[in-house]
Amino acid sequence: EWPKIEILYGKVKIEVVHFIKKISKIMFFSTCIIVLILPYLNVKKFVPFFSFLGFTQNENILASLPFTLLSKENLVMYYSMKHIDLTTLWDTHTSLMALCYLMYIALTVPCVMTLSAIKNEFGTRFLCVSVFIMIFISTLVCFFLYHGILLIHFFLG
Repeated sequence: EWPKIEILYGKVKIEVVHFIKKISKIMFFSTCIIVLILPYLNVKKFVPFFSFLGFTQNENILASLPFTLLSKENLVMYYSMKHIDLTTLWDTHTSLMALCYLMYIALTVPCVMTLSAIKNEFGTRFLCVSVFIMIFISTLVCFFLYHGILLIHFFLG
């Protein structure tokens, strides 16, 4: 016998409302954190540690990396709110740095909601291993992408 549609609708409605409340709180607080903290971060001392990835010659880009855990969409929103053209954040090798930054953001750790789902489904140990692997792979890809393209450019002149 099939369940009644009203019962299914009621359960789905409760879950969807709960999810929307949860995600809206997270998005609101992460947006507040980014808008309030990012402009005041001083990350100049960390630039040498990340310069081998090719996209950290600008402090704003390096300062934005930890906030990708909250939400990658919030970074785009932050830069558009401040009327910062992303293309003006790069110094030299503009296209290559932008490509490396976008590859890192695409391959690195996803947002908090995804991490929460991984933890709920597979446990804390699997979450920690997954985060380490995602950071390692994204760093490795950016390193080889940046230096590989620089080598090709050097040899092809």
